[in-house]
Amino acid sequence: MTPLWERVLARVGKGKRRRYHLRVSDDVRVNAAAGGGSLVIVSTRALRSLPDSQLEAVLAHEFGHHVGFHPIMLLLQQWMARPLDWASRLSVTVHNLLAWLSGWGMHPLAFVLVWVAILAIRAALLVLDIIVKTAALLLLFLGRQAEYKADTVATKLGYGRPLIAALTHMEERQEVAHAHDEAPAPTSPFWDTHPPTPKRIARVEEAISSSSG
Repeated sequence: MTPLWERVLARVGKGKRRRYHLRVSDDVRVNAAAGGGSLVIVSTRALRSLPDSQLEAVLAHEFGHHVGFHPIMLLLQQWMARPLDWASRLSVTVHNLLAWLSGWGMHPLAFVLVWVAILAIRAALLVLDIIVKTAALLLLFLGRQAEYKADTVATKLGYGRPLIAALTHMEERQEVAHAHDEAPAPTSPFWDTHPPTPKRIARVEEAISSSSG
């Protein structure tokens, strides 16, 4: 596996390429990822399923994520989302406590104040829910754009055709897996983590044509 990674880095050229390191994960899926820091991770299933040329293309794609600082961006996004999650959990706890208190006999004015607080918290929770869902959609959109950009990096390194073959292979495996399972529930494309494979392939082919034209 190391020689394949070395060939990818050889195409990258001089500079900081040596700061990137390859790791293999024991994953049953045909998968690869750009890990935190400077890691490129590939699954054992991918090693067994893909020929060397396609593996190089996949590794070049994951290197492309590092070029665009996508792993760092994802980490920052996750940390930014945590305060919203904590605030939501705290608001739910306070809301439940106030609702419990409202069931006890209390002065009418206190009862009104408690329910004003409950309604205010419910409004805040609604706003938080809208913010979190909007942020999630935005992050997914940025993630899909990052996939296109990583494909472009791999294509510029000369891996356009092998990348198309790898994408086609993984799409076919996914279709076979779905055929053996129950039909998945339809989902909105807004919530997909990756762009549709045909669109990725079309963009890679367009980039190949542009570079050879």
